[in-house]
Amino acid sequence: MSLDHKYLRYLFKAAVFTACMVYLVRCAAKLELSQLRLILLPAALGCGVLYFFCTLLMAQAWRLIVLSFHPSRLSFAQLAAVHLRSSLAKYIPSNVMHYAARHYMCRELGVSQKTVLVGNLFEIAVMLAAALALLAGFVVVEPALLPEAVGIHRLFLRITVLAAAVGLAGVLAAAAVRLKARQSETHRFSVKGLAAVFVLDVVFLPLTGVVLSVLLWAMRAGIAFDGRLVVQIVFAYICAWTLGFVTPGAPGGLGVREATLTAILGPAIGHDTALLGALLFRLCTVFGEVLGYGFAVYLERCRLRPLEHRLD
Repeated sequence: MSLDHKYLRYLFKAAVFTACMVYLVRCAAKLELSQLRLILLPAALGCGVLYFFCTLLMAQAWRLIVLSFHPSRLSFAQLAAVHLRSSLAKYIPSNVMHYAARHYMCRELGVSQKTVLVGNLFEIAVMLAAALALLAGFVVVEPALLPEAVGIHRLFLRITVLAAAVGLAGVLAAAAVRLKARQSETHRFSVKGLAAVFVLDVVFLPLTGVVLSVLLWAMRAGIAFDGRLVVQIVFAYICAWTLGFVTPGAPGGLGVREATLTAILGPAIGHDTALLGALLFRLCTVFGEVLGYGFAVYLERCRLRPLEHRLD
């Protein structure tokens, strides 16, 4: 990549991140902190625990992808530990350090660097495909479930679908090049394995949106919760997650996801509530990932304990 292209990419990253942060700061300036209640602390901790269980779905999906290219007897504890321990690294600026961390940790398991690279590319591709499938579903059900949907829903739906489609095309092209380069050592990806990963991803996104709904409900901001509002929240989360996922440079989608949630949910539940909920949910997800890291350390110690006894 030429220096000019790198400079333009850097400017794009900075512009997107800055625009999102400016929007959040403007909304935060009008935020009424009177909505904070003591009930939010246990609710936020509980949502963090629920999010931790959601991350286990992602860990299993990544394990299935890696095993499809590296058939071995590696257990769930071994590969899930890699995924869970590396997740916190995505908060390092660049939004790719968790992938680099997987390369480092998988060397100790005997998984080749090329396999990890292709596995990461397939993980991104299947996640984007799952997001596109869910968004397509919203296009079908929107007239029935969201007849009062405002223009902001349709605007973000189009933006998210376009961003996900472009990202998916780019990742598939990169994966095709990598697979062709290592064709002799590639284990064919089974349709059954691909379907299992796709199902896990399809479950993860709306399930996490439901966790966000629980947090917003716990805020008790005078909002009348019903099925339609939960659908709107799930839709907003899928859009926010996807845009944060494909935005280059945003660590863990920071800023992008919060701005998207605030913009989409603001007309329905109030911008104050939407912003506060988005910021609290970020803390919930970080707490859930910290729990995931601790669980990974526990799995690793359980795996190594029999070896230590043999040495003794």
